[in-house]
Amino acid sequence: MKISVIIPAYNEEDIIAEMLSEYWSFLTNNFTEFEIIVVDDGSLDKTLEIAKSFENTICISYKKNKGKGYAVKRGFLRATGDYIFFTDADLSYSPENISRAISIFQKTKASGVMGIRTNIDRDYPFFRRLVSKIFAKLVRYVISTNVTDTQCGFKGFEKSTGKQIFSRSQIFDFGFDFEVIYLSGVLGKPLATLPVSFKHRKETKVHMLRDSVRILKDLIYIKRSSFNENIQKTV
Repeated sequence: MKISVIIPAYNEEDIIAEMLSEYWSFLTNNFTEFEIIVVDDGSLDKTLEIAKSFENTICISYKKNKGKGYAVKRGFLRATGDYIFFTDADLSYSPENISRAISIFQKTKASGVMGIRTNIDRDYPFFRRLVSKIFAKLVRYVISTNVTDTQCGFKGFEKSTGKQIFSRSQIFDFGFDFEVIYLSGVLGKPLATLPVSFKHRKETKVHMLRDSVRILKDLIYIKRSSFNENIQKTV
């Protein structure tokens, strides 16, 4: 069994070394075969330089920032693991979640495991909690899913499912999270959920007003007949 971990990164020079050190240590101690893929999404700082200093880390980079969804897609298309995970570069999620997710894969028929943040109400500022809850309900209604936290930054898929989903993905900003859940349903791939602890960073790059508008646009795009026609042609 081989594990792939994809880390999309944009201007993470302050945390990427700690992130890679922690994940390398965990994976080395728990798996005989694994790979870490850092996708530098057009960083303007030393993120790529630091990532390259970690021996055997696979680095993908490009000059223009294209969005987290694009970075994750590039990582999935490159990954070779039997189980492929992606997680945020800021150490918001513990590497132990990988072992817990694999246990779910092995005990169920799930093709994907979606992280569900258990402590988001405590760690998020009030306004972000309110907006997040409103959008979470809206997203679940539009894409018809039982996944209660579509925007959690920890997700994993078994290899064939991950390749199928990300070869079809079309949304590259924050909406990519619920797009992959939507595509799982279109492809008939069952999903399981995993409660995960979440470390909120005050210096988050998320801008609630701006990114809420983006999410609305992505939801509208998913409901368009042209989007669904393109997806159906590839199924």
